[in-house]
This record gives sequence, structure tokens and C-alpha cells, in this order.
Amino acid sequence: MNYKLSISTSSGDEIKFLKQQIADLKKSESFFRAITQNSSDIIIIVNKKAVITYVNPAIELHLGYKPEELIGKSGFDYIIPADIPRAILDFGKSVLTKEIKISNAFSIRHKDGSTRVLEGIGFNLLHNGIVKGFVMNVHDITNRRKTETELDSYRQHLEELVEERTAEISLINARLSDELAERKAVEKALKESEEKYRDFIETAPIGVGRIDMSGKVLYINKRIEEMMGWSREKVIGKDGFGLESFDDESRSRLLERFAARTEGDIPRRFELPIARKDKSPVWAEVITTILKKDDTPVGAQMVFVNITERKEAEEALRKSEDRFRTLIQRSSDVITILDTKGRITYNSPSAEGIFGYPLETFPGKSFLKFIHPDDQALVRSRFAGLMDKTNQGDTTEFRGLRGDGTWRTFETLGKNLIDYDGINGVVFITRDITERKQAEEERRILLERLHRVEKIESLGTLAGGVAHDLNNVLGVLVGYTQLMLTKIEKDNPLTKYLHNILKSSEKGTAIIQDMLTMARRGVNVSTEVVNLNNIISDFLQTPEFDRIQSYHPHVTFDKVLAGDLLNMKGMPVHLGKALMNLISNATEAITDKGEVTITTGNCYLDKPLSDGTEVRRGDYVALTICDSGQGISPSDIGRIFEPFYTKKVMGRSGTGLGLSVVWGTIKDHDGYIDVQSEPGRGSTFTIYFPATHETIDSKRPKDMSPDTYMGRGESVLVIDDIHDQREVATSMLSKLGYQVKAMASGEDAVDYMNHQSTDVLVLDMLMEPGIDGLETYKRILKKHPGQKAIIVSGFSETARVKQAMKLGAGAYVQKPYLLENIGMALRKVLSESSQQIP
Repeated sequence: MNYKLSISTSSGDEIKFLKQQIADLKKSESFFRAITQNSSDIIIIVNKKAVITYVNPAIELHLGYKPEELIGKSGFDYIIPADIPRAILDFGKSVLTKEIKISNAFSIRHKDGSTRVLEGIGFNLLHNGIVKGFVMNVHDITNRRKTETELDSYRQHLEELVEERTAEISLINARLSDELAERKAVEKALKESEEKYRDFIETAPIGVGRIDMSGKVLYINKRIEEMMGWSREKVIGKDGFGLESFDDESRSRLLERFAARTEGDIPRRFELPIARKDKSPVWAEVITTILKKDDTPVGAQMVFVNITERKEAEEALRKSEDRFRTLIQRSSDVITILDTKGRITYNSPSAEGIFGYPLETFPGKSFLKFIHPDDQALVRSRFAGLMDKTNQGDTTEFRGLRGDGTWRTFETLGKNLIDYDGINGVVFITRDITERKQAEEERRILLERLHRVEKIESLGTLAGGVAHDLNNVLGVLVGYTQLMLTKIEKDNPLTKYLHNILKSSEKGTAIIQDMLTMARRGVNVSTEVVNLNNIISDFLQTPEFDRIQSYHPHVTFDKVLAGDLLNMKGMPVHLGKALMNLISNATEAITDKGEVTITTGNCYLDKPLSDGTEVRRGDYVALTICDSGQGISPSDIGRIFEPFYTKKVMGRSGTGLGLSVVWGTIKDHDGYIDVQSEPGRGSTFTIYFPATHETIDSKRPKDMSPDTYMGRGESVLVIDDIHDQREVATSMLSKLGYQVKAMASGEDAVDYMNHQSTDVLVLDMLMEPGIDGLETYKRILKKHPGQKAIIVSGFSETARVKQAMKLGAGAYVQKPYLLENIGMALRKVLSESSQQIP
């Protein structure tokens, strides 16, 4: 039988084809690997002495070493001796040349003692300030080398056999023409040649099988048995295209190629999956060669190369690409790549949502087109720093223009990856930080406001304590002055002096009241319904306003009061005092001719004030005091409500408490204040008080005659820890016609009441040492349920005062008190029907 065997020997094309596929895959992989700074290949950095300074985790996958086992070791220690001279020579060349790229392959010792062949490219970055080393990107080509070696060996052996067989056939043909006797020798030689060829095919590292033109399997070698898991006895004689190892798609491709080659098509490699007998998958690369007899196709020989490892590596690479592509595409941050001229070459999908433009808007455009003009210089400078590698990854904040025309604040971090194949640009990771910046600003404003409030309250606490002590002193002074006035004739020369003392005491009381108001410990906001227009009109007719006008004749005053102004709840006295301080401050801010305008109106608040202060939604009465004065500097505007903070001459123009009193009054009325001011352009103070739809009570209390609040011989027990206060209280109450007894402490009063009784207690709330007024009252009530009492104190209604009122105390009088105040409070309490307090 004389068969012509056509065998493909284009192994070089095959290798080139494989290398091209791998290069394409690696180029694709480098795109995502560079961004994520992760690699499935080995990355090694050595210093100029070849000592390993960095190796990525992939080293363990390929060579079995953990990175920490290699750091600090010489790279030459792991190269097999035969390759060391070549490695030293290449390394020496690379060290002497900046940015040189060297490709090479060496045999490396695996941790388990085996040898692996690694191929890669080295970059001389010893001069690089960040890397300071020779960088090698390496991958394992052991299996490829092994396959190449086996293929080369097979090709060489095959060529030798063909040459040998050709020579033998030529010799046989020559001898046949000369000697028919030599035919047996030729046939013997041919048989030996076929046996050698059959032995070679049988033991070849690639699978070889033959079929006839009907597809029946004539032969398979041992490698196919191993590859498919079927013994040849189970396969030979069967329809090769119908074997269980092939699925429908693979079977169709085999038949298609068989038919094409029969019709003369050129050899083509193709890949297909094979199912082993145990159902495990194997991938093979197949080459079909038609067998002919007398130029007539009689069958085919198919070569199967096991490429399972390569396919698994490709699949792993594909999954790695998919994983990193998914991470990038689903990232909430925007990943942008710019070329060397700052033009956008790539934007991740999140750019459409964050920047508000379709993705096709960006490519080819300068990134500066989307950046606020005021920020372009900064961003351009940072980009230049990345290009010349002076910017080592500093974050940059800038304002960017969204597609809807709004400006947002962004934060970006860049990395120069110009030298990375597949990227060749500067990569930026950008996120929208608009809400974060707004939150930071709101937090800053809130902290400033909190610090200001804490400072005001701490100073107010101090002022309140001082005011309490001064009230006690003034109480004695006022009390004795009033007693002296009752004992001398009206035409006595001393009367004038006593009235002056009383007037000065009242001024002192007013100052103390300011301190208590500022401390928010001296104001008891009544539920009286008032109209702010009336309070303004009343104030403009007071001597205090006349005095302001006389001190500042260059200032004119204008009022614009809303005719439909809603009412509010508050205390006219404190509102009037706050109004006076605001007008006085506005007037004193004007050094030349100027104007102060007083305006009222209704408004509805549902948004924070200009300084960020949150407000309760609802209707408000607005009072605006606007002046054309010198204005307030930004450094001072945050401190104007602090106690004792003033730019005036202390003692001449004020005490530094005016605006603190205003602030305290506003807070006690659940209101808000908004201040707008610029140096040289005047100031505008706008106060908002909660409005009420209740009407003003038109009934006015009539003036009380002294007879109305005189006593009728009732017994009074005065309880006060200050001797002078007890003395003056005893004298005043005796003058009013009461039988008075005084005690110096709460304990003494409790002991007294355990054995005696009294019509009413005049009880100081703060007493030291010992129990205070509330505890004293509680103990007395146990013995005398329903005991009537009046609470007196240098402070206003504290929480403990309110508790005492709930227990049954009928009135509260603030020190220093006048005869009328204490007298009217006593008459009110004594006239009420007695109640049993449980």
C-alpha cells in the first residue's frame, strides 16, 4: 500500500499565532491591571545590587514563595547555575542604561525544588525617585517551552524520518529498475520504516487519529487514549464523529473541517472542547490532514494538541478582566483617563450620573472645559505636576459644571500611567463631595454658634451670680430709703436726698435686671398678649428716646409699621428694653449724619436664617432696625452678643450688656435674630417673634392706693439668711401693719413652725449654709398642709422656685422689692382661700 502522507509543519506559524493571542490578552489585561494595581503575573523590583526589594503576591502562585521570603534576597540565588552568567551580563547592561527595556527568559528554582521557566521584560527605573529599582514583569512559560521543545523534537524527528524514508524509497526504486531480486529487501526496509513511524506516532506527545472517508476510526495513539479516557478497543471501528467525547457543536465543526479539507481547503487549526470518559472537560487544538491513495482521498489524519492549561489560563485572565471591568463600571467614583494634552480618552459609566452628560460627550474634549474658571489654574498646575511626576498623588478639589448647568464640588486623585501599555495616559479617580462640603460648612457654623452660646451662657452665669448678691445689697438700701421717706415730712430737705438715693437704686436695679436678663435667669415671660407696634410707639414717647435724640441730633429716625401686624406674647417691659438697646446701638454706630429706620411686618419662616440658624415653621412678627452707620467687621460680628463685649468706651457709652440683653430677651420669647452688616455700609438687625392670633385684653388694672395693700394685723414669718435683709423686711412689713417674726435659716424656721404657726411665710429661696427655701417649705408643709407663702429671691423664677409655686406658694417677688410690691403680693396670697396640699 502506497499512501501519501500530508503533514503540516507550520509550527512556527502556530507559535506566532499563540504568541499573538497571548500578547493581545495581556494588552487587554494591562488596561485594568494598571488601574487596580493588581497583576496575575509576577512583578519583581531589585536594586542595583540585584537584591529583591519588592515582589507581588503572584510569586506564590508560580514559584511557591511568599513575598516576605524573597524580600532582601539576591535574585541570582534563584536562577539555575547554567543561566547565571547570561543573567549577570544582561543585568549589568541594564543597570548602566536608563529606561532600557530588556526581554529575556531564565530557568528559576521553584520552592518545591523543581525548575520553572520565566519570561518577561525588565525596565531600568533605578533613577526613578519612587521605584528606585529594576522592574521585571514576568510570566511562567514552562508549559509552553515544554510544548515547544516537544513539537520541535517531533518536527525534527519527523523530518529526519521523511528524509530517511525518501532516501530509502529512492534507493528501492533504483534497485527495482536494476534488480528485481532486491524487491524483498526493499519491502523489508519499507516495513521497518513503517514500524519506526508507527512507533513514533504511538509515543508522540500529541494525539494522532485516523479515520476513513465514512468517519470510522481506524487508529488512535496512546496520547488520545490518555486525553479522552477511552481505551482504543472502545473507539476503533466506531463512528469518530459520533463519539460521546464530542458535543453537537464540536461534532459539527469536525465534520465541517473534514469536508472542507476533502474539497481542498488549506489546513486550519481550530479549538474544541472534549468530554473525557469521567465527564471532565479537556480542550484540544485540532489539525486535519487528508490521506490519499493515487491522489484520491481515502481518509484523514487528525492531530489533537492538549491546550487545556492554556485555556484555563485564558479563562482565568478573562474572569480577572471581567472582575476589574465590573468594579470600574459599577464604581460610584468616576475613573477618567487623559492623554498628554489633557484630552479625555475614557470615562467610566458613573460619569454620566455624576457629571450629567452622556458618555459620548467626553472623548476628545479638554477636561478644563468642565471646570470652573476660578479653579482651572489650580487643576492645570496639578495636571502638569502629574505629567512631570512632581505631583506624587495629591488630592485636588475643584468645582465642575454638570450637564444641567449647576456647579458641584469634586475631589480628584491622579496617577501618571503614560508608560503603561493599554492606558498610556493620566488616570483620575473623581468623586462628588458637594454634600460633604456643605455638611462640613454647616458643622463649622453650628460649632461656632455653639461656642458663642456656651460663652454667652458661661458669662451670663457669672453675671447672674453677681446680680443676685447686688440685689440683696440694693434690697436693704431701697427698703431703708422707703422707710425713712415714710418717717419724715415731705418738705424736709432730706426728702430730696432720699429720693435721689431711691432713684439711683432704681438705676442700679435696672442694670442688675440687664445682667439677669442676659443670664436668662431673671426673666419670667408672661403670657400677656401684646402688639409690637404699641411697644414701639410707647417707647418713641419716653424720656429714654428723647435722651437718645438729644445726644445724637445728627441722626434722623423713621418708622414703617405694618398696619395689620399680628400680636405676640411677651412682657412689654423687657421688649421695650430690648428695643431701646437696639435703637441706642444703631444710633451710636452713626458718626456723621445718618438715619435709623424701624420697621415691622408679618412673615412666615420655613427655612434657616442667613447664618444657618434652624427655625420652627410658622407665622412670625418681624422687627427690623436698620442704620446707615459704620457697620460691623466680620471679625466682630460673631462676638457682638457676648456680655461686656463693646467697641465703645466702657462707662461712658454703655456697659457692654446691651446686645446681650437683646439676645437674652429674644431667646426668652422663643424668637430669632438675624444680623446683616458690612463695614461702611451700615447694619440691619431683624428679630423674629412667634405670632399669636389671640387678641389683647383691653382691661387695664387700676392704680392701687396704699390702703389696698396695707396689712390687717396678720402674722408673717420672714426667713432669710442675710441679717440686713431680715431687718429691712421686718421694718417694711411692720410698717404695712403686719406682726413680723424673722428666722436666719431654714432649719430655724422649720423648728419654729413645729411648735408655732403663722398666716404667711416670706421665704428667701437661696440660703447658705443649710437647706434652701424649697426644702424649708416642703418640711413646713408636712406640719402645716396648705401653708401660705411668698417666695423672694435675687434671681427670677428658677426651676426650684417653680416647684415651690406648685406646692402652694402663692406669689413670687424679686429683690429688691418696694413696699407696694411686697404689700400687694401679701394681700393677694392672704385673700386666696386656703387649700389643702396633699
